[in-house]
Amino acid sequence: MSIISAIALAATLALTPAPAANDINKPEKAEKSKIELTLFTARVKAVVSAINLQEALARRSSTVAAGTNDFRDFDTCPRPGGGGNNSACLDSVCARLGAFGCDDQSEISQVLDICRGNFNGDCVTTVCGKLGSFGCDDFSEVKQVAEMCRGSFGGGCVQSVCSHLGSFGCDDVSEIKQVVGACQGNRDNTCVESVCSRLGSFGCDDMSEILTVVRECGGH
Repeated sequence: MSIISAIALAATLALTPAPAANDINKPEKAEKSKIELTLFTARVKAVVSAINLQEALARRSSTVAAGTNDFRDFDTCPRPGGGGNNSACLDSVCARLGAFGCDDQSEISQVLDICRGNFNGDCVTTVCGKLGSFGCDDFSEVKQVAEMCRGSFGGGCVQSVCSHLGSFGCDDVSEIKQVVGACQGNRDNTCVESVCSRLGSFGCDDMSEILTVVRECGGH
């Protein structure tokens, strides 16, 4: 190789950027994150199982103490949308639409239609409160929230999750939609709060962690 060619090659190599450390470590970091998530999920499952066992034992003890062996009502709970209070959802939606957005028969019929599947108005009220006054104040926005809330027992789970995520972790539609979807099957926030208290403040403070907890508590 001539001296000129060697100099040119050296210059080219000098100008070629070295692979970033982050790029080199990406596969390793991804694998580490996957393992950590698997371990975290297993830990959450164990905590939820322990809480369910404690609750079952407590219910059995109270039933035996009452002198009855009838356990048929242990796992019963009201069905969202099945005999639910549509008037509560109507009130919640109309409160967002204002006096002139919910004052004739056609508008009320539309509201009742979007309220189908809502057990009450608590989920709509909670979600709209998180989105703010300008994020839930016209029919299309409230409709999106009411449809999102179908199958939810109330707003307790959503409120609990958002309190762990902080004010900026639960303030847009995409974030809220994830939370409401994960909260399906949770009757209230009891399980979520019990699990998070056992995991500690750093075990329940980002979206992936809290959604893992909520899904396990809801049985999905």
